[in-house]
Amino acid sequence: MVPIQFLGLDPGYGGWCSPGNLARLSGSLPLHQQASSIDSVDQGFPCPARSKLLSDIQSTDEWNEHLAVSQKLRNRLATLFDANTTSWMSTADHFADNFQARLCNGYELPCSRSDESSCVTLDEAYEIFRAGDWEYNYWWRRNENAKRYIQLVEGLFIGEIIRRLEAIEQGQSPLLYSHNFIHDGDIGPILGALGIKALRWPGMGSNVAFEIW
Repeated sequence: MVPIQFLGLDPGYGGWCSPGNLARLSGSLPLHQQASSIDSVDQGFPCPARSKLLSDIQSTDEWNEHLAVSQKLRNRLATLFDANTTSWMSTADHFADNFQARLCNGYELPCSRSDESSCVTLDEAYEIFRAGDWEYNYWWRRNENAKRYIQLVEGLFIGEIIRRLEAIEQGQSPLLYSHNFIHDGDIGPILGALGIKALRWPGMGSNVAFEIW
């Protein structure tokens, strides 16, 4: 059997690893969670240098131009959903997650709670998706500090993957299969580190698999 390191952005979390989904599985399957204070994914540990670098990245003329271009739509969505907060307005993240999850699961795009005739259009959702794609490319590929930012955000976890694969290659690990459930904010820097030139915002169910032959 080929040893595999599997990374997944999975809405079902541990459900993917049920016996019905893993052929040849017999017996129990260990499932572990890192302590929150040392979690190496989802920026689960404090890092002032990482926060400072992100602030610098999102203070450039190019980033500000991106915000200006999408300002009209973001203002409309903020009014539509009473979402005029920094976490919703500073990036496309929350809107993209919401719209993507609905469309991928066959639901209608959301409408205003105060006026159900005022709803997000498909064109607006696609504009948000394009904005998210631009942000992912800028964070993880195009800005001049992308390499350093990847190291600060995902370096520890990438190191874990490398050490695990090296142990298998050197015959020091009996591991045949490993599956990590991570976030879109983890898949992005991993794809950037792999040199993927054109990134898309990772959707629900996105996966990255490393195999050793």
